[in-house]
Amino acid sequence: MAAVILPSLIIAVVCLLLPYDLAIRIATGLVGVLSVLIFAGNLITLFRGSRPARFIVAGFTGLVVGIVLYVLKSFGVLPGMFLTEWGVQIGSSLVVIFLSLALADRINIMGKDLAMLLEEQREHEKETKERAEYLEGIVNTAAGLSEKFVRVNAKLQAITARFSELSMEQAATSEEMPSTFEDLLASVETIYQATISQKIGGGEIETDGG
Repeated sequence: MAAVILPSLIIAVVCLLLPYDLAIRIATGLVGVLSVLIFAGNLITLFRGSRPARFIVAGFTGLVVGIVLYVLKSFGVLPGMFLTEWGVQIGSSLVVIFLSLALADRINIMGKDLAMLLEEQREHEKETKERAEYLEGIVNTAAGLSEKFVRVNAKLQAITARFSELSMEQAATSEEMPSTFEDLLASVETIYQATISQKIGGGEIETDGG
């Protein structure tokens, strides 16, 4: 860009020191060269796949053609006629028209992009809502499980308490069993001794009678 602007500024300053006719010719030629360079830059942008460059190239084509015709007329290569006289104005009008089309196309693309963003936003909101509902279900399930756990824990505590009571009863029973067993043995021994005594007494009676 600087390689185009700096020479143009130098030529513009030099033209102030030259005769009017020569200065006009130099300035006109400079305009023609700059127009061709700008058009070439637009073509490069177009070949790189830029969508707005299509409209810019289409508009500047008419302008560059009009400028070149005017330059050739100024240098006496072409005679004065409708295209050489009004080509620049016609090209400028084409530039305005195609730039307006480029702006409308850009607005249309931005509208489509905005619609896509809104659709993506709605999708994200839907996914977020579904995830929130899923998490809410998990929380409710966890709350239900917590209540069941509390009830089960209460039952386990009751079972533990009952088991402790049974253990204490069993321990008390185990302590009573030896004394009970001793009493039982004593009773059996008493009965046995009584039975032996009866047998011995009965034998003595039979002996005396004989």
